[in-house]
Amino acid sequence: HIRIVLLFMILTGALVGQPLTASRSVLDASNAESSARPAPRDPLGLGTVSVGELRQPPEGRGLQLLRKAEENIARGETSRALEQLRAAAKETSAEPYALGMRGVLHLRQGNIDAALVELQAAVLLLPGVAANHSNLAYALGLRRHSEEALPHAKKALQLNPGSAKTRYVLAQILLQMGQREDAEFHLKRAAEQLPGARKLLTQYFNHAEQ
Repeated sequence: HIRIVLLFMILTGALVGQPLTASRSVLDASNAESSARPAPRDPLGLGTVSVGELRQPPEGRGLQLLRKAEENIARGETSRALEQLRAAAKETSAEPYALGMRGVLHLRQGNIDAALVELQAAVLLLPGVAANHSNLAYALGLRRHSEEALPHAKKALQLNPGSAKTRYVLAQILLQMGQREDAEFHLKRAAEQLPGARKLLTQYFNHAEQ
């Protein structure tokens, strides 16, 4: 089987090291929500999906476009990657993956509204991909749509229980909703792998940083 790894990034640079309270979360977007400004380039990490393991992996032109887009993403050529992903989305077998990748790129550029459109479509077409739900939850959190974000964060964790990144995103949303006890639980689990989670425990739950 032809195997290609698609990178679905959970972009949480804006979450790290900033104040967080139940009334105003670090998931808040700025007042200039519609403006396209670069997001902080300090991604929490990467989620991966092996297309070769799917029942109906992308094929033909769609696969080629996705691979070229990945290469351009790795080189930092975002504009070219977006063009290739736009073309890939017209190929039925590649459309769900192209949408997910485009959503991530829009998040990196600070285009939250565009990211939401792409990620919501990706979740509808590929509901079994944890990273899609995590990325959508994060984007919704930026808009303070916490109640809408919460089920996606929980679904992502259900699909990938070992993901510290997803627990971190879930904890941010829970804090946004004032659910401190549940948020603390997930932060403790995420803190085993993520410095950012340990920092939040230190700041908001009086845990001594190890």
